[in-house]
Amino acid sequence: MHIKITNNASGYDRFLRHVPNWMLYHHPQWLALVEAVTGADLNYVTADEGGEIAAAIPFFVSRDMGGGSVINSSPFFGSVGGILFREGADPACAGPMLEALDEFAAAHGVVSATIVTSPLDDTGGALAGWATEAPLARTAQVTELPACDEDLFGLLHNSKQRNIRSAGKKGVTVRPGGDADWQWFEAVHRSSMAALNGTPKPPAFFDCMKGSLHGGAGLKILVAEHESAPCAGLIYSTGGICGEYLVPVYEPEKSSLFGLQLLIYESLLDSRRDGCRFWNFGGTWPSQEGLYRFKRQWAAVDHAYEYHIKVYRPRLLELGADEILKYYPWFFCYPFN
Repeated sequence: MHIKITNNASGYDRFLRHVPNWMLYHHPQWLALVEAVTGADLNYVTADEGGEIAAAIPFFVSRDMGGGSVINSSPFFGSVGGILFREGADPACAGPMLEALDEFAAAHGVVSATIVTSPLDDTGGALAGWATEAPLARTAQVTELPACDEDLFGLLHNSKQRNIRSAGKKGVTVRPGGDADWQWFEAVHRSSMAALNGTPKPPAFFDCMKGSLHGGAGLKILVAEHESAPCAGLIYSTGGICGEYLVPVYEPEKSSLFGLQLLIYESLLDSRRDGCRFWNFGGTWPSQEGLYRFKRQWAAVDHAYEYHIKVYRPRLLELGADEILKYYPWFFCYPFN
């Protein structure tokens, strides 16, 4: 088996079709979007056998803004990475692949590397012994999608069933988003994040998203309308084994219309029809009790995943949170606490 690192993994798209549990964050379309938005360099560690990729680690290298570079697999909001194995591949190739990643890090002045495992694929064991820090445990809320539409509604909490029925009775309708919706969507998103003191998606994200809809990654946008005016929107994906809840927005003064709840229900149905087996609401912090309850009401259950962190240069640990955020926007380096 031949191990190499490349920034042009010929055959990766073909390889991904033979990976049983690939997610949006592994798809070339999403990887290209993250590269464009973050300005980082996309690379792959691959294990090739018989002219085909048997295993791969897509990873990004941050720009060196004075503190050295950082590796993430993968950076940006909610992205997971990890080691992908072709069905039937020998997982023993993980060791040499991680050694190659370490050699790359040494040659490129990398100060730390983080590999985020998938909540739907237990490959964390392949990383055993590689990290210098104890794995950071995280939890995502994931809904297992039933075989038919009728069964989905019955899985939902009765409050969500009432919300969906109420939206229909109030005349809320759902349509695919178009070019005219992006300005409204981005403005509502920025306003919502400001109210929560959160970090909004940068304008480049929305610019890239416009050109990425309806490709192989299954990226889509839905808009809920009431009396011909938008009241909620949702960017989501139906690519891979799992639908992804990416960017929800709603007009606060129109929340009683339950447009967002109707959109989530329609996107769950769409994901099932596109062949997804799961719907990923993403990770939730322990402090986000209200958000956690909201996700659980959509029949979501907890799925564990981990951050595996390797610090190559201990001076990284001397940097404060403000310096980390300055040098490595969109990247994870180590937990501030």
